[in-house]
Amino acid sequence: MNYQEAKNILESQTAAKEILDRYEKLASAHLQYGFTTRGEFITALQELENLSSKRGRLTAEDRKAIGVAISEGKTAAAIAKQFNISQPYVYVLKRASKTKKK
Repeated sequence: MNYQEAKNILESQTAAKEILDRYEKLASAHLQYGFTTRGEFITALQELENLSSKRGRLTAEDRKAIGVAISEGKTAAAIAKQFNISQPYVYVLKRASKTKKK
């Protein structure tokens, strides 16, 4: 066995140990967060993902209402809070509404 072969074996063993450590931590993660089963933990994580992915999705009615709020002179912070969107996104919509008027 030469140096490079020995080095490759050592690296693969290290990677395998890291993977095993990660799996051992994941196996008990549900207990750390107060869940009795892994299934409950996974369900909670999926629900969290569904909640976070819905943030910022606007309907056509929301866009119209935001346009009205912009034309009324409401601040970006107030609009962002009202529609649960970020202030930079309000500015994007503001610019888009100015472009349409031209």
